[in-house]
Amino acid sequence: MESTRRELLAAAGAVGAAGVAGCLGDDTANQAGGGSEGESKLAYLRVANEHREDHSVHVLVQRDGEPIHWSNHDLAAGDDGMTSETVEQSWSTTDARVTVYVRLDDDADWDSFDIDDGRWDCYGAMVKVNPDGEFGVWFEQNPSACEGTTASD
Repeated sequence: MESTRRELLAAAGAVGAAGVAGCLGDDTANQAGGGSEGESKLAYLRVANEHREDHSVHVLVQRDGEPIHWSNHDLAAGDDGMTSETVEQSWSTTDARVTVYVRLDDDADWDSFDIDDGRWDCYGAMVKVNPDGEFGVWFEQNPSACEGTTASD
């Protein structure tokens, strides 16, 4: 599902307001490197559902604090395993401070995951709804997708 620039800016504003209000909380446990000030690349982002119910996963990607991607993904129930899709890469893979914001269904709160630890040059990430209906983000360090990625902003 393609979003308009207005929706992207509204989402960025909502995420910013939530961060100021403390709604995002301290996601240090979910961050790729604990939130240090390095720079890394995001080579790919996937969304997946293993839960027995359909889910909508909302994704916002920011580079150096600027929104660069917003998308919604309607995933069918994972009755016989996992349903998944790769998020269309609309961002550059140049080194930057990258943060992925994720929201499940109509939840008002966003969870954030920093990909800026600088320990690895490049990461891949998967947002996954587990069989219990909870979600998290898993990271892959220096995946093969890091080689030769050249998408633009």
